[in-house]
Amino acid sequence: MVLFISKIGFTAYRLPLTAYRLPLTAYRLPLSIILTSVIHMLLS
Repeated sequence: MVLFISKIGFTAYRLPLTAYRLPLTAYRLPLSIILTSVIHMLLS
């Protein structure tokens, strides 16, 4: 029971962290795609 409550608390604590990291990842994704395409263009 205590483990269950602590698990809920841990999930509730991790949720905002994930919600905060999501836009960061969504923002980094196009950037990395652009970077890789630029590198490919430079190499070819």
